[in-house]
Amino acid sequence: MAIAEDICEAWGWMGVESAEVVAINKFGNVIFTDQSGRYWRICPEELECKVIAESEDSYRRRQNDPDFKQDWEMMRLVEMAEAKYGAQPVHRCFCLKIPGALGGAYEIENIGTVRIGELVRFAGDVANQIKDLPTGSKVEFKIVD
Repeated sequence: MAIAEDICEAWGWMGVESAEVVAINKFGNVIFTDQSGRYWRICPEELECKVIAESEDSYRRRQNDPDFKQDWEMMRLVEMAEAKYGAQPVHRCFCLKIPGALGGAYEIENIGTVRIGELVRFAGDVANQIKDLPTGSKVEFKIVD
């Protein structure tokens, strides 16, 4: 299944109806456009999907912003992850085993690897389940067969 389909199915609850993938970083963050030309970013480690630019020109300006570039490249984490797991094939990425939004540390002990589509779906599903919880709420994962 294509990443664009994963985005629509996992994040459709936010109003995303169609997507064209623009970029994917080594930690499975995805930038995509919607049917109206807006640019969105999925940040799985923070369980977020939000508009980052209203147009292509606005997106190009954002790409040139040093803070955005540093945040997007995640070099410190990428270097740690590649030292432990090696470079990942095109369909896989690094991830936080416990998302930062749920208290997971941005440290090597909390980094793993996963298929990009699986990470996009996991982040969208969890984000949807916790979207109405007050900040600071406790979350518990239960594995169900």
